Amino acid sequence: MLRIAVVRHAIAEDRNAALHARHPDAQRALTPDGRRKMELAAAGLRRILPQPGLVACSPLVRARETAQIITHVYGTGTPGPVQTETLAPGFEPRALLEWTRHHAAGTAPVVLVGHEPDLGRWVAWCMGCAGSAPLEFKKGAACLLEFPAAAGPGEAQLHWALTPRLLRRLGEAG
Repeated sequence: MLRIAVVRHAIAEDRNAALHARHPDAQRALTPDGRRKMELAAAGLRRILPQPGLVACSPLVRARETAQIITHVYGTGTPGPVQTETLAPGFEPRALLEWTRHHAAGTAPVVLVGHEPDLGRWVAWCMGCAGSAPLEFKKGAACLLEFPAAAGPGEAQLHWALTPRLLRRLGEAG
């Protein structure tokens, strides 16, 4: 079984402020509040998800920083995040699923950190709901998809989906 945790990046610098400061969108970093909240959310994720065998992220700064927080919270034994263009905004769904299958390590879950609206559309596509309303991810939200052995697109099951607030509460309780 392939288990994939899908996480939207944490709160980043305001898009308009970055534009005004002439920072490209790809360089927008997490805010201090976004980092703090993501540390708690990652602690919550750690309570409900076994140690991942892979944490992958979009090459955009905010996704990389979110993935780094997740690997730091999981601690020793969790490999550092791997950047992949297959998670960049506008990614192709089938390419991401194939990349994830190729890089998955045994039965350990894979954590993918990326952006909306792509993640919500991808989760819907994986469950066979392409073309319908995607799952909507708030910043720092996560879900877990499970694919039976050798299953393809449309055969994933949504095991859980948690808001950032619920993840943080789990992190605070731990």
